[in-house]
Amino acid sequence: MGTTITHQNSIQEEIRSRLKSAIALKIEIYRTIILPAVLYGRKTWLLTLREEYRLRVFENRVLRRILGLRGTG
Repeated sequence: MGTTITHQNSIQEEIRSRLKSAIALKIEIYRTIILPAVLYGRKTWLLTLREEYRLRVFENRVLRRILGLRGTG
């Protein structure tokens, strides 16, 4: 893991790059660990539309938090 410093001794690009990497890592962790844990056994579930909606809301909420987006309302 190296550091990039411009000729003006600015590390803004380095910080921007690391933040992008952190967000990508958070999304990967969500997809490989959290989502499977939440949906474990789903093949045997009989979901109502309300339950499907709640799962979508959960996913959107997690992704908004990872991306640093604020919810509306």
